[in-house]
Amino acid sequence: MQRSASELFNYTLDARDGEIGRCKDYLFDDQFWAVRQMVADTGKWLPGRRVWISSISLGAPVNRAYDNRLYDYYGRPKYWR
Repeated sequence: MQRSASELFNYTLDARDGEIGRCKDYLFDDQFWAVRQMVADTGKWLPGRRVWISSISLGAPVNRAYDNRLYDYYGRPKYWR
């Protein structure tokens, strides 16, 4: 499904006990034009903080080389094969 990029900003991030923030920025796969990472403003939950959220947590599929470096740096398993 195609959407305007402007529609992606300010989506509400909800937890079981209510809103925990809003979507503020995204990194896109430059080959497949899929969301790979999201920046979330954590609002009242963690005031003044912005956090990276992997697309595996978003349920959605930047550049693979950049993603590889990021996952290697943090020692996280890669979600693609």
